[in-house]
Amino acid sequence: MSTCPLSFPVRAFLMLVVFSLTITPQSAVARSRDFSSYFLDIVPTEFVAAAFSQPYGQAVVTQFTAALRDSADPMCLQAKKVTEKQLQNSAHALLLERGVYMLERLISMTDRKVFKSYLHARIGRDGISEFERLRKDPAVLAYLAADEPAEHAFIAQYIVEMIVRYAKIMRISFASPFSPLSSEIPSLNNVDPTGKIDVELKKMIADDSSGALARYLEIFAIAQKPYRDAVNMDLAREFGPGELLARAGKDNRDLYNELADLCVTQSATTRR
Repeated sequence: MSTCPLSFPVRAFLMLVVFSLTITPQSAVARSRDFSSYFLDIVPTEFVAAAFSQPYGQAVVTQFTAALRDSADPMCLQAKKVTEKQLQNSAHALLLERGVYMLERLISMTDRKVFKSYLHARIGRDGISEFERLRKDPAVLAYLAADEPAEHAFIAQYIVEMIVRYAKIMRISFASPFSPLSSEIPSLNNVDPTGKIDVELKKMIADDSSGALARYLEIFAIAQKPYRDAVNMDLAREFGPGELLARAGKDNRDLYNELADLCVTQSATTRR
C-alpha cells in the first residue's frame, strides 16, 4: 500500500528529469503514465519500500543479489566472511536506500509553486476543482489502485537501471545482468505485472459508463505540460546517476564505496 489513496504515474516524469535515459513505454496505456500532480505528495521511503515488497520487486532484489555475488571478488568475500544471506540483505538495503535518495532528488527538481501556478493558468480554478473531485470518484480510485503494482514495478526497474548507468560511468562491469531495461531477463519478465495491468486498465476505460474516468484522464493529459514546465532543468543537469544515488552530503563516489565494501570494485570481466 502507498501512503496516499492513489497510485502515482511516475514513469515519464522520471524519463523527463533523467533525460539521459531513453525508455519507451510498451503500450498506449503505459504512455498515459506520464504525469501526476500528486506525485509530489508521496513519501519516498514508503513508496520505494512498497515497490520492493511486491513479488516483482522481490525478484529484482534476487537478481541484483546474484549480480553482486557473481561480480564480487571471492577472496574478498571470504576474508570478510560475507554469507549469501548477508549479501542478500545488503542488496535489499542498497536498493531501498539508493532508490529513496534518487526519488527525493527527482521530486526536489519540481517547483511546486510554479507547477500550481501553471496548472491554474492552463485549466483554471474550475478545472482544478473538477480534477480534485474526480480523484475521489469510485471509477478513478479503482483505476489508480489497479495501476499501482505497475507503478511499483516501474520504480524498481528504474532504480536498478540507474545503478547500471552508474556502474558504466565508474567502469564497474557486473558479471551478470540485473536491469530489465538494459537486458532481457526472463526471470523478471515472467513476474512483471505490467502487461496484464495494461489490459485491465483498457477494459476499465472501455467499461466506464459514467464518463468520470475518461474525463479524469483527459484533464490528466492536459496537465502534463504545466508539470513538465515546472521542472527546474538547470537543477536537473547538476545530477548525474552518481549524484542522484548518493547519500546527503556525499559525492558521486558514495555508491562506489558501498559496492567496494561488498567486494565489487574492479571490472568483473577483467578479474576473471
